Amino acid sequence: MFTPSSESAERIVFYVVSLRQASSVWFHFFRRKSGGTFRLSRCRRIAALFTHELFDRLESEPMIFDSTFDAIVSRPHVVMTNQRNFESALDFLELARRDADATLRTITAAVPIKNRDAFLAAASSDINMLSKVRSIAEKIERNPNYATAMTLERLKKFSKDHAGVHLDLEGSPGNEELVFHSDVQRRWRILKLLDDDYLHSDLTSVDYEVNSKDMLAP
Repeated sequence: MFTPSSESAERIVFYVVSLRQASSVWFHFFRRKSGGTFRLSRCRRIAALFTHELFDRLESEPMIFDSTFDAIVSRPHVVMTNQRNFESALDFLELARRDADATLRTITAAVPIKNRDAFLAAASSDINMLSKVRSIAEKIERNPNYATAMTLERLKKFSKDHAGVHLDLEGSPGNEELVFHSDVQRRWRILKLLDDDYLHSDLTSVDYEVNSKDMLAP
């Protein structure tokens, strides 16, 4: 809650209109604030209230709300009509970057990476890479052994057993490092390995590269 004339009203980034019927669930309509202000007294618009045959003076300061919303929230569901606005208003990218950095440091604890800082920076700044890191984080949350399974020796063996999986390695035997390359063709290689994107079907003996998968319960 805030007073329109307060300093906090000037710093508003988004607003939520919440509605419900009696004894019903809440629906929250989320909107990123558009324009410089939504206080009518601070903008250049002229407002008049028509009553009967006259225009009356407004006695209180009105607020200007948009006629559309960026998201509708009713727990546990969210319906987004403007994902970019929704994420920007909540500073989603900054929160995702922090989580991504922690996840990547956990999953690469036993995987030496050359250009490690560049890899962390790239994976924490690209929205699509952030989504991939989130997928890794979900696997770690569901299976604590997932992170410890990712070792350089296992990755090397996996690459040797599957011709379509390429590892960029540098260093003498026993001191190799995975190499991160920032070019478009190779920048995803390490992330795809860490997200276990390369799978083999025992049913058909076919190798796959997959972007989405559900972990089965043991």
